[in-house]
Amino acid sequence: MKTILILLFFSLITFSLQEDNDLIVNWLREHGNPIKPVDSNETDEDLLFLSELEKGNRILSIGEESHGIGEFAEIKHRIFKYLALHHNYKIFAIEQDFCKVEPLNRYVLSGEGDPKIILSTFIRSYSNQETLRMIEWMRLYNSKAQSEGQKLKIFGFDCQSSVYILNRLKEVFINEPHISSLLDAVQLTEKRKYYGKTIGQNDLVRIQNAISDYQKPNQYSAYTHQLLKMLQYSKEISEGESINRDYYMAQICSWILRSEGSDSRMVLSAHNGHTGYIKVRYVKKDTTVGTLGYHLKEGFGDQLYTVGIDFNRGSFWATNIRPDDTIITKEYTLPNAPEHSLPGIFSRTGNDVFFLDFKKIYSNDSILEWFSKPRSMRSVFGSHSDHVRNESAMAARKPLEIFDGLIFFNEVKPSGLLIK
Repeated sequence: MKTILILLFFSLITFSLQEDNDLIVNWLREHGNPIKPVDSNETDEDLLFLSELEKGNRILSIGEESHGIGEFAEIKHRIFKYLALHHNYKIFAIEQDFCKVEPLNRYVLSGEGDPKIILSTFIRSYSNQETLRMIEWMRLYNSKAQSEGQKLKIFGFDCQSSVYILNRLKEVFINEPHISSLLDAVQLTEKRKYYGKTIGQNDLVRIQNAISDYQKPNQYSAYTHQLLKMLQYSKEISEGESINRDYYMAQICSWILRSEGSDSRMVLSAHNGHTGYIKVRYVKKDTTVGTLGYHLKEGFGDQLYTVGIDFNRGSFWATNIRPDDTIITKEYTLPNAPEHSLPGIFSRTGNDVFFLDFKKIYSNDSILEWFSKPRSMRSVFGSHSDHVRNESAMAARKPLEIFDGLIFFNEVKPSGLLIK
């Protein structure tokens, strides 16, 4: 008898879960905005919903639940293209070092350099055929622009490497022997494996003092001052203070918008783990820090709209650190997400790709209650392992607390890497 009651109890729970899931699926079918396959050459009518989202915004931030997925790069391209053509968005900002992206921006503005060579040094999110096509479109757009103010630009907002910042400072001060000699004398050291070499404190102070004392104020610009800040940031990150990385990225994004003018508007691209409005607990340091999205929300408020991206199944590129400490890029595949997870439920709508504006949720109490609870979503980062089970590639999150909307893909495939 006891066994029968237990079985009946769990049967009722399962039935209740199924009823809730059916309610969500039907609601999603009615309120989601279907998006055409990313390789479609038809009109952009499926993106008209963006015209409502962008009202009053300066930043449209788009996350991704995994690096190395082709559809994620393609949809960001389509969104930026739409906003550039219809709503005066001129800046595309990516999760790459600021100075590393500058040569790509020069290509976009003037045609200088080879974008394929430049992109080949980037992480997989951007070192792919999909991003190359976007860059070529930006270059074509700019070649027809009537003025410099109409041109599109691409910026990086990360600062993990001292090398690129030092190289840029050398270019800026190439005709100033005193500063050039200090820059040439810098000895970089590796403090943490996989984080690259960084500048020492004594060299950093000497360079900061020399440039601050520079006797030609017209050349000591806000730009140079920002490079010095980034050099300080990169040192802290490389030496283990990476808990502040998201704060520094938010500072760089804010500086870019200030530099480009009060009417400048940006599409921002990074991992969901950076773009979401989250505070992360660091047990070892006994502190809590905000993500990039958290800090941008503090600074821009309702002028920021953040879109997360999730997927049900498919393949992607990720790095794998082998026992001999060498790093390889490898293709991984995940099957269907667990049945009662958020992507598992979203997959039942019958729409291969769709967007959901979370504002629609607040008009229905039952739907609001469901989305207010922790929901299991995909959680795949830049590195992965053969030993990670499908259930482990998930994380419980409260969607309404971290995003303003979500793009869902039922199936994804790896991006077209420029160099494997």
